[in-house]
Amino acid sequence: MQYGNNFGSYNINGVVSEQQQLQKQVIERGRFINEVDEAQVRKVITIAEDARKELFKDEDPMDKWVNVNGIPFQVVGLYRFENEGEGGMMQRSPVFIPLSAAQRVFNAQRDVDQIMFSFSDATLPGSEMAEQRARHTLARLHNFDPTDERALWLENNVENVSTFNGVFGGISAFIWFIGIGSLVAGIVGIGNIMLIVVKDRTREIGIRKALGATPANVIGQILLEAVFVTALFGYLGLALGVFLLEGLASVIPGSAMFRNPTIDLGVALWALFAMLVAGALAGYFPARRAAAIRPIEALRDE
Repeated sequence: MQYGNNFGSYNINGVVSEQQQLQKQVIERGRFINEVDEAQVRKVITIAEDARKELFKDEDPMDKWVNVNGIPFQVVGLYRFENEGEGGMMQRSPVFIPLSAAQRVFNAQRDVDQIMFSFSDATLPGSEMAEQRARHTLARLHNFDPTDERALWLENNVENVSTFNGVFGGISAFIWFIGIGSLVAGIVGIGNIMLIVVKDRTREIGIRKALGATPANVIGQILLEAVFVTALFGYLGLALGVFLLEGLASVIPGSAMFRNPTIDLGVALWALFAMLVAGALAGYFPARRAAAIRPIEALRDE
C-alpha cells in the first residue's frame, strides 16, 4: 500500500459485510465494508491504526485515496479489533476491501479462499457437529470425499480455545506447585530461625516466666515475632512482584495472548492471608518449646 511517499505491507482481505460480526472489528471513525460496496464493486478500504500511522502520519485518512498494489482505493473507515492484538502478535493489522472489488481488480474471478462462520452451540461437541456439517455440505457441492483430510482444511476456534485452556491450566498448576513449594520452604526456614531465637533467648524467657509470664504470654510473643517477619518480607516480595509485572507490561507489545499482565487483588489478599497463616504455623512449634521451658533450668542455661 502507498500514500504519497509512504509505503507499507499489509494483508489485504476481500470481505463481505458480515465479516465484522465474526471478527468484532470496532469502528473508530467512518464505517466498515457494507452491502452497497459489495453490490456496486466500490474501491473502498477500511484500515487499522497501524496503517494510519505508517501511511498518513499526522494526516486525517478519511476519504483519502491510497494505492493498493497500484490500484487506488478510498479510505472509508478506521477500525480496531474488539480484542486487541487480534491481528497477531508483532504483526500488522489487515486491511479490508469489498470481496467483489478484490475479485475483479486482482483478477480472482469468483475465487474464495476462506469461509468463516459461527454457530449457536459454542460447546466443543457443538463446534464439532458444525464442522462436520460444513465439511459434508462442501463435499456434496464440490464432489470430494468428506473423510479426505487433504481436500478441505477446517480450523475450529472452539477446539483451539479448549487446547489453549488445557495448556494454560497446566502452566497454572505448575505455578501453584512452585508457589506452594516456596511457601513450605519459607515455613521451614522461619521455623528454624525461631528455634534458634528461642534457644538464644532461653534465659530471657526463664526470667519472664519467673516474674509471672504465663505460657500463653510466651507463645503469643514468639508467634507475633514469626508472623511479623513473615508478613514484612512477604509484603516486600509481593510489592517486588507487582513492580516486575508493571515493568513487563510497559515493554510487552499488546496482543490477545499477552497483554497488560497484572495481579488480581483477590489473589494478592489471599496470598497475604496465606503468608500470615504460614508465619503462625512456622512460629507455633518454637513457641510451644519456649512455653515448656522451666524457669529454674532457664536461669542455669549458659
